[in-house]
Amino acid sequence: DNNEKDLEKDVLYLKQEIKEISTKLKEYENFIDILKKKNNEQETIIANKDKEILDLIIKIGTYEKSVKNNEPKQEQLNISYENYKNANDNLKKEKIMKIICETKGLVNALNSVIKAVSTKTVLPILECVLIEAGDNGITLTSNNMELCIKARIDGEIQEKGIIALNARTFDNMVKSLPDGIVTISSNESFNTMISCEKTKFNICGQSGNDFPAVPEVERENRITINQKMLKDMIRQTLFSIAPNSQNKAMTGEYIEIRHGSIRITALDGHRIAIREGCLDQECPDNNIIIPGNTMLEVGRILSNDEVRFVTVYFGKNHA
Repeated sequence: DNNEKDLEKDVLYLKQEIKEISTKLKEYENFIDILKKKNNEQETIIANKDKEILDLIIKIGTYEKSVKNNEPKQEQLNISYENYKNANDNLKKEKIMKIICETKGLVNALNSVIKAVSTKTVLPILECVLIEAGDNGITLTSNNMELCIKARIDGEIQEKGIIALNARTFDNMVKSLPDGIVTISSNESFNTMISCEKTKFNICGQSGNDFPAVPEVERENRITINQKMLKDMIRQTLFSIAPNSQNKAMTGEYIEIRHGSIRITALDGHRIAIREGCLDQECPDNNIIIPGNTMLEVGRILSNDEVRFVTVYFGKNHA
């Protein structure tokens, strides 16, 4: 009987908490309505409210789960963060983007960046490829918060802009296009049209402003190394990393630059793999641990051409 009374008290407490949070969510809806009447200078405020509402949704989801476990008949709350996110997206209008490029160049760039697209994530934006048309040309970017890949495309920019498109859908569309000139254009509602000759596709994108920023890596410390050599070094050591370990250092590869040579080391507690190579130029001593999954994708991107080189920059927290 005491356990049942305690359970009832817990359920009542959870209901009260859910009611208070629901009231806050209602206040946020009113806040959105007010912002719709204002100009785009309120975008910073909206971004701050985004985090607040996300925290509320996570909290209410926890309470839903607790109430469901303790009282099966409790009515579940169907509050979706996406509903509020979509309301905010309507306030973030971007200028029309329009670019023209070749199918082959677009396919090659997509094949590179899609390796860093998240497949299992609670954030839909991480399942997207970011298309940027700006002063630095046309670039495609993917970011899974561990590995970020950016590829440039040769083409013509008719309207500068930015758009995020679902990577898998976009990839399937592009690979279905014939060889020729591709035109990609998006409007203020993020609706994007991809056309090549008689083939046309339409896809609904997301605001590029929501895409995670690419970390800046200092360009002072760097090395230049043969692509095939680095590819072989990764291949010959990657098998020794620990796929799952409480020691995160063992899930990556240790790269050490010393006295004009490079050494890559991987170990899982039972075996160790070490590969060394000489660099063609003097460079500052450095060392860094890079996650194994990242090194795997880097190895796949690198060429087997012995005359091609790659430059690696070492920053404080990134490479």
